[in-house]
Amino acid sequence: MRKTAVLFVALWLYALPLLSQAVADAEYVHTIHLGTFPEVMPRDFDQVRSLGFVYSQPVGRMVDVFLGGWDNEEAPRQLLPTLRNMGYSASLRKLPVEQGRPVRVIQLGAERVTGPIAWEKYFVAERLNVLIANDIVKVLAGPYDDETKLRADLAELKKKGFPQAFAKTVNSALLHAVTSFETGGVKRPAFDIQLPKAGERPAASANEAEPQTYDQPATYDQPAASGAVVPKSAAPATYESQPTDLVPVPEVRSNVKRSSARHLQETLK
Repeated sequence: MRKTAVLFVALWLYALPLLSQAVADAEYVHTIHLGTFPEVMPRDFDQVRSLGFVYSQPVGRMVDVFLGGWDNEEAPRQLLPTLRNMGYSASLRKLPVEQGRPVRVIQLGAERVTGPIAWEKYFVAERLNVLIANDIVKVLAGPYDDETKLRADLAELKKKGFPQAFAKTVNSALLHAVTSFETGGVKRPAFDIQLPKAGERPAASANEAEPQTYDQPATYDQPAASGAVVPKSAAPATYESQPTDLVPVPEVRSNVKRSSARHLQETLK
């Protein structure tokens, strides 16, 4: 009984910092919706990056753009007049944490929202997300569904320049995927992109249907990353040529002079 109590206390002391951190992260639910756009370019929002971290979220064929993440409503409210003077239909929003779920991530570092972020060093992680906490951007690897995979990646990331990296649990609604839009145009190096080998075709995942094939290709304005399915045109039919027997052509001697019709008739008599 005593050993059980000691074990329970030990587990509680171990989990308390993680629980406290998760509760603290869950407070950063206030954000600013800058507007909804048909397409976005990183440079179009350079003027507001000094006010907070800018992130995007595809919605159908459109893109919602947001600014910042705060644990109170007053700080973002003070920015609304400035943003509206810039031409944005800025409004306060709350992240739907009640619709999120606890997920496991690895925190790689913390950056100031107003300062330049050296994104290149974070590209050693397969997937990047951020959690915005007032004037701090927490850069996270993951999320992970497999704890074994998380532990293996954590050990590897510590060897690759992140000795202070640690695992934590956060609400999935607080995570914002890092794309070239969030990085301000910085992209992963080309050699980091895993391409299929010659003759191989990537298989669709279990929850991803194969795109339908049409005779006429359709075009869409929405990028493929938004989840829109881009149909492909059917491959043209292939035909094999069949050998054809050639009719022999009579040999004509061009050096023989032809006789007249009268001479020919006399010969035939």
